[in-house]
Amino acid sequence: MKIGIFGGSFNPIHIGHIRVATDTLRICMLDQVWFNCASFPPHKKDVLPHFHRYNMLKLALKGFPNLFPCDIDIRNNFLFTVDTLRYLNEYYKDKHEFYFLIGLDAFLEIKTWKDWQSLFSLTNFIVFNRAGVTNTLGGVLKSYLGLDVVPFENGQGYFYNDKKIIQVKIKSLNVSGSEIREMLKKKMDVTVCVVKEVYDYIEANNLYR
Repeated sequence: MKIGIFGGSFNPIHIGHIRVATDTLRICMLDQVWFNCASFPPHKKDVLPHFHRYNMLKLALKGFPNLFPCDIDIRNNFLFTVDTLRYLNEYYKDKHEFYFLIGLDAFLEIKTWKDWQSLFSLTNFIVFNRAGVTNTLGGVLKSYLGLDVVPFENGQGYFYNDKKIIQVKIKSLNVSGSEIREMLKKKMDVTVCVVKEVYDYIEANNLYR
């Protein structure tokens, strides 16, 4: 199967995350998207314990048959994406074809990731950005990362050795986890940003106060 790996702290998971996954699944004809909940995100601070974040992930995805919560990083205490991808390749071998979902903003910081060069031999990439944003992926891959990529005939991505790097434009919602957390601290209404089950969980556990 073609499996999308969507990593993140999901602090909390919100409608924007789900929109990215469902749009990418449809556009790239993936079979499933796995939301891999980070254990202790090395690039972020003030993150809820993974117990709460993973519980909210499970609640949010119940109504989406092709979207699944994933706790690989939590179970193995993985801190870095390269360790996650090596595990997936070793555990599943040739059973699945993996595609790592990442926003263009985060992709521009990939040089700060552990063993970042190795990532491009471990997985395909799907780099998503908002519709209407100028196409800059080719320049990033060649000039910034120094990858000798070959463009697709349809112009929607690149081959790099035996892997693919696909660019996807999505109609993302203008919402972020940090904005939702700030809204919750101010006791503002966030019910349009998260699914009801997640909102109820946040309220029941008095989170982000």
